[in-house]
Amino acid sequence: MSKAAVLRAMVRSSELEFLMEAHNGLSARIAEEAGFRGLWASGLAIAASLGVRDSNEASWTQVLDVLEFMSDATRVPILLDGDTGYGNFNTARRLVKKLEQRNVAGVCIEDKRFPKSNSFREPPQHALADVAEFCGKIRAMQDAKADDAFVVVARVEALIAGLGLAEALRRAEAYRGAGADAILIHSTRPTAVEIDGFMREWGGRLPVVIVPTAYASTPTDTFRALGVRMVIWANQSLRSAIAAMQATTRRIAHEQSVAAVEASLVSMAEVFRLQGEDELREAERRYLPDDGRRLDADVVRGAAEERGAATRSATPRLRTRDFGALLARHGYAFFSGVPCSYLAPLIDYASAECAYVGAVNEGDAVAHCAGARLGGRKAVVLMQNSGLTNALSPLSSLTEPFGIPVLGFVSLRLGSADEPQHAIMGRATTTLLDAIGIAWVELSADQDAAARQLVEADRRVDAGASFFFVVRKDTFDAYPHCVAPLPRRRNAELRSLAEAGIGEDAPLRHAALRVLAERRGPRTVFVNTTGFTSREMYGVDDAAWQFYMVGSLGCASALALGLALAQPDLLVVAVDGDGALLMRLGALATNGTYAPANFLHVLMNNGCHESTGGQATVAGNVDFAGIAAASGYANAIDVATADELGARFSAWQAEPTPTFLHLRTRPGTAGTLVRPALTAPAVRERLMRHVAELAEPR
Repeated sequence: MSKAAVLRAMVRSSELEFLMEAHNGLSARIAEEAGFRGLWASGLAIAASLGVRDSNEASWTQVLDVLEFMSDATRVPILLDGDTGYGNFNTARRLVKKLEQRNVAGVCIEDKRFPKSNSFREPPQHALADVAEFCGKIRAMQDAKADDAFVVVARVEALIAGLGLAEALRRAEAYRGAGADAILIHSTRPTAVEIDGFMREWGGRLPVVIVPTAYASTPTDTFRALGVRMVIWANQSLRSAIAAMQATTRRIAHEQSVAAVEASLVSMAEVFRLQGEDELREAERRYLPDDGRRLDADVVRGAAEERGAATRSATPRLRTRDFGALLARHGYAFFSGVPCSYLAPLIDYASAECAYVGAVNEGDAVAHCAGARLGGRKAVVLMQNSGLTNALSPLSSLTEPFGIPVLGFVSLRLGSADEPQHAIMGRATTTLLDAIGIAWVELSADQDAAARQLVEADRRVDAGASFFFVVRKDTFDAYPHCVAPLPRRRNAELRSLAEAGIGEDAPLRHAALRVLAERRGPRTVFVNTTGFTSREMYGVDDAAWQFYMVGSLGCASALALGLALAQPDLLVVAVDGDGALLMRLGALATNGTYAPANFLHVLMNNGCHESTGGQATVAGNVDFAGIAAASGYANAIDVATADELGARFSAWQAEPTPTFLHLRTRPGTAGTLVRPALTAPAVRERLMRHVAELAEPR
């Protein structure tokens, strides 16, 4: 759908729509990111940003130049405040052609004489155009447009000129007859009394647009009740920017320093982001010669290392306790990670002050944090750069497709003095983050600057995108180190089957899944491993209590563990497969150590990678229940039938304790497998709503 078609649909919508003022590419992008579905290219604001008066002192070609930047910077439609059309009918129809060339969706022209005078100017100078002449201008603009969806709005200034309601209605009706797509009725009264009168008499003959600058205190619901179709916030972005620039520049001039204002400013990283730095990086990767680019990067990094080595003793460090408190104020109290000496102070802080899960690998740490986020807790993953590759699978196939954001800290280890794998990964760390689309910034060692960086990082996480801090050596000051005692569990029951193979009487996985679904209690949720397990569970009973993994092979139990820790009043079941579990067998040790009573791990073992061709796994030589028992699960049990699995499941729901159930199943599926029709984000959102509803006080 073209931008013009989107704007036309907004004008005709039965719901009240809103346009936000913008006056250059930056303000347009900011307004779009704030959630506005359309923009108002304000004549006043554009003129002011150019340092001239709103009296057609900026030529219409200069305005077009500004519009081109605004249109290129955004995907939402733009309605131009086209003043009087910059002249007669001929200039107006040429304007339409030039606007369409720049993908501008519509124009609003006002029935004043050229050159115009701003409606709020004192003393008022509001000579109106002849009605017939203005109608001819509207017809010329409609005839000139190439896209039928392009919107022409006629702005009635009769109330501004003091000519009264009757004249406003007469002009509006004439403009409707000339082909206007909407009427903008303007008023400078401090209340909406004139708008109320117009709407009652107008009777919905054409959509009505208003600009409530003077009557800003009028509740928006009043406009809805009157039948207004579109509200334009016409100058607030400009005015707020002026106020901020005045305050900042005056203070800098007075104090002859920028130190006092830095805390109130956005970071340079945010400036670069708004300029589209991420896209440029991607384009450089695609179009620049690899050898030259890598050489340049190495030179830059080498110079940075030399500077760091020369000045490290004089470089300030972040106060770990204070930074941890900042994280807590932003809601981050769940951590999972793999140790790194650069991050050791932050890990020590998290272990002492927060919920911390020591993962066996970086991928599991990401999955733990994703599970905690599903449970409503904001989470932090910690890792060194040599382990970033372990995290790429869940970062690219779990957190990204499902839209489950995590906040990450990865060390940046470089230089010949470090281990060779760190030097190699040091050169690749930020490139890998760029490649999978994760925004990052090098964490500042300055407390105030780091606090500002955290505000921006948290904003991105709250918007649904993961964000990583890249951390150099000696960024954090020391934090008291203590080895927190981890839970030690004794297995209550271990029964291993004698036979190594899978018997012909073993059930199909589908039958076992159906038993679990039928016996599920109202507070039990499932995390199903990727492949046929998720697809079969979708066929058994697609419901809000189901989470279907995609990719992230082996991370199902880690995700379920994070969710169980985040929501201790839920019962959380991880349904795993032998191929997936073998890929991350170390997860059993983490699960057995940290798993709360509300965690159940079910392994369905058919001895093959069924969803990828049926190749055999090495599961026949593995005593999964024995490993789970040795890893600390309170119960680790081999079960022989689907009915026994169901009985054990029911017993666990009645008296939860960390449990591992292992069922051998036959290869094969029941009927035609159907892939979940829901998108990954929809699966996530549905489960999170379900979890939140269960967590509400009853």
